[in-house]
Amino acid sequence: MTTPPAALDFLRRDTFRNLPFLKMLATYGEHCRLELEGAPGREAAMLLLPVTASAFDRATYPKAEWVVLLAAAQPADAAPLLDRLPPRCGLVFKIAAPFADIVRAAQPIRRVTAYVSYTWPAARATAPDSRVTVSRTTDLLGRKLRAAMPKTLEDVLPYFDSGDARLFTIAEGDAPVAGCLTFPNFEDIHEIGVLYTMPGFRHRGYARGLAATAAHDLRTRNLVARFQAAEDNASSRAVATAAGFVEFLTLEHWVSDRSA
Repeated sequence: MTTPPAALDFLRRDTFRNLPFLKMLATYGEHCRLELEGAPGREAAMLLLPVTASAFDRATYPKAEWVVLLAAAQPADAAPLLDRLPPRCGLVFKIAAPFADIVRAAQPIRRVTAYVSYTWPAARATAPDSRVTVSRTTDLLGRKLRAAMPKTLEDVLPYFDSGDARLFTIAEGDAPVAGCLTFPNFEDIHEIGVLYTMPGFRHRGYARGLAATAAHDLRTRNLVARFQAAEDNASSRAVATAAGFVEFLTLEHWVSDRSA
C-alpha cells in the first residue's frame, strides 16, 4: 500500500503521539489498510493490520484477525471510521485512552493491557556503560541468551541484514548474560527493545546500563531513542526511569469478544 501524502502530513503533525501508527505504516505498509477522512484540522485516520503480519501479535493475540489503530486531534472525529471495520472477526485496538469510549460505543471491547513509551530528553547528556559491548550482528547473543530473549526478536532480525540494528550485550566470563537491541521505528526514531537479563544475573544494574548505552549510541548517530514497557512491568519501567528516560505516550490494548 502506498501511503497518501495527506495521511502522512496529518500524522507527522504530532509524530510522537502518532508514532505507533507511523511505525506500522513504515514496517508493514504492504499489509495495511488505511482509512482517512475529515476536513483540514479535523482529520481522522484508521489503520488495519492483519495479525498474521506481526510476530508479536501472532503470539499475543492468536484469536484476533486485525489490529486497529486510530488517530485524530479530536477522538470523536474517528467515530465514523469505525463503521468500516471488518464485520464478525476478532479485533485488537491499540489506542490512546481518549479513543476507548468511542470504540466502546460501537462494539463491546475489553481492556487487556497498555504499553508506556519513553524517550531520552534532548537536553539530557548520555553516557555509555563500560561493561557493554556494541555489535552490528547477533553473533554475540549466544545460544542461551538468544533462546531466552522475548518473542519480538523475530521481528527485529531483518534490520541486522540492512545494517540498521545494533546489539548491546554484557558478559560474565565468556558468556553473554544480558542484552538488548536497537532498530528503526520510524525515520530517525529508533527503538530500544528486546531487553533481557538472564535469571541469576539480575539486580546488578545490567538492564539500566544496556538501555543507557543504547541511548548514547543512538545519539552519536543523530537518532532519537524510544523505549517501551508494559504498564505492569514494574522492573522495566524502573529501568527506564533510572536510566534517564521520560514518558511520552501510553497505548492501551483493547480486544473485541471474538479476540478473547
